[in-house]
Amino acid sequence: MQGYRYTKTGSPIQVGGMTSLGTGTAAITVSGFIEVQDVTGSGAYVAYGSSAPASDGTTAGSFYVPPYGVTRPFAVPDGQTQVRGSASINVRSLG
Repeated sequence: MQGYRYTKTGSPIQVGGMTSLGTGTAAITVSGFIEVQDVTGSGAYVAYGSSAPASDGTTAGSFYVPPYGVTRPFAVPDGQTQVRGSASINVRSLG
């Protein structure tokens, strides 16, 4: 698979401006604007903090990312420094 390249220099054109902060089920440190992706194909509940949210959505404040879904970029609330998923997630930062 060949990515887009600049015509004159031949250097790759980066699509998007996001940097991966981490992938997995452990707590991931976050700040600024992020997006969250489910990487297992089974969907994942995501919550702020270092504790894993319940996989049935009963954890207060958790939100659901559908199978292989990606959230739109959103701002991390003040005072929150970590997110964790009920299944493996990928977190990317706009910063």
